[in-house]
Amino acid sequence: MPNSKYKRSKKSKSVNRIPTLNEVVLIRPETPGPRVLREEPEELMEENEAYWPDEQVLAELRSNLTTQTIDLASQLLHGAVREMEAALLEQVLDRLRQQLPTLIDDVLNEQLALTEDSSDESY
Repeated sequence: MPNSKYKRSKKSKSVNRIPTLNEVVLIRPETPGPRVLREEPEELMEENEAYWPDEQVLAELRSNLTTQTIDLASQLLHGAVREMEAALLEQVLDRLRQQLPTLIDDVLNEQLALTEDSSDESY
């Protein structure tokens, strides 16, 4: 028994439908975006409607994809580095807060012990 919340009308399905790999997508320079054809590829070849972008368009697409991918990777890496730096800085400050009082006590006690020894020897 199908669940009613997953039912959609045919119209809303076709409007929101994502093209799958077995469909032909045409990219035409005069149109704002790709369109999906419902015909079989053989029928397209007969009608001479199939279009494949020329090398210049493909080069531009490659360039844009490469640039945007590198920019995204750079942003993600810089964000990750900032987060790691912040975590490391917090760890160092926590260790400093923990160890500094002990270090100061040890140095002061050592210095005071040396001062007392030298004052005892001078008498």
